[in-house]
Amino acid sequence: MREIKFRVWNKILKNGFMTYSHTYRRLSEFFLDSCESPNGRVDKKNVKIMQFIGLETREGKEIYEGDIIECRDGKYIIEYVENFAKFIMTRGNSIQDADTCMRSIQIIGNICENPDLEKELKEAKEVDRE
Repeated sequence: MREIKFRVWNKILKNGFMTYSHTYRRLSEFFLDSCESPNGRVDKKNVKIMQFIGLETREGKEIYEGDIIECRDGKYIIEYVENFAKFIMTRGNSIQDADTCMRSIQIIGNICENPDLEKELKEAKEVDRE
């Protein structure tokens, strides 16, 4: 059984600081001061919560939803898709299972700290392979 973990990006502070936790509740409590709405609750639009996908790179680095990765056939964004109930790799309209190239994967960023790279990958067109 995979370990359930999360990380959070504070959209208000945008200070490059990711917080990691084993529970969603602890993450929410951590951000109460900086992300609190007038009604005293954490405003979800002020935080980006990303889940550990249960896989690691060859070097043992944990892979999270929102990570931007590079593998043998290009760069992808790790996303969770409700309809499939699984994590996938996306680039433009291209979709692959997240575990298809884990042996050669390298994390090169994430969607919060690298928005330009995210935009580039979302707008990418699939290139014919030789």
